[in-house]
Amino acid sequence: MLEAMNLPRRLGSGGGNSSAAAACRNGGHRNWTDADGNAFRNEGECVSYAARGGVLVPVATGPFSVSYSSIGSGVFRAVITGTGLEPSSMVRFSFVWPDRSVIAEFSIDASGNVTFTQDEQCRDANGDPMTSLTATGMPAGGSQTDYPLPVPDASICW
Repeated sequence: MLEAMNLPRRLGSGGGNSSAAAACRNGGHRNWTDADGNAFRNEGECVSYAARGGVLVPVATGPFSVSYSSIGSGVFRAVITGTGLEPSSMVRFSFVWPDRSVIAEFSIDASGNVTFTQDEQCRDANGDPMTSLTATGMPAGGSQTDYPLPVPDASICW
C-alpha cells in the first residue's frame, strides 16, 4: 500500500514547498487526495494544501496502487501492489511511452495478492516521458478490468 506523503508546513520556510510543488505539478495533483480523500481541482490547490502542512495521500485505483522512487538520473522504480484479486488469475502491467512499451504478465497465487517491482528509464529514445501505466486484473468475484495508474511525477523523473 502506498504511504501518505508528509510535506513542509510553510511556504518559503526551511526548504520551501519544493517537495509539494514537485509532487503536484505537471498533472501530479491528480495522483493525490487530501487526508479526507478529497481530490484536488488543480495543481495550485494541491500545492497550497501541502504547503500548509496537509498530508498528500496517494490515489488508489481499484485493487492496485503504485509507488515510485528515483534510483538514479532518469531512472525510476515502480512498486505495484494488488490486493483482493481472484486467486490463480492472470495480471498484466503495461508501461507505455510514445515509442515503446513494456508488458509484464504472470499468474496470481492463491493469496490473491501481488507485489511487482519494475525499474525503467523515465524517457524513451526520443526524450518523451512515460504516458501511461495500466494494471489489468480480476478482482475476487469480478471480471477482468483495466485500471489506469498514475505515472511518475516530475520529482521522480528529473
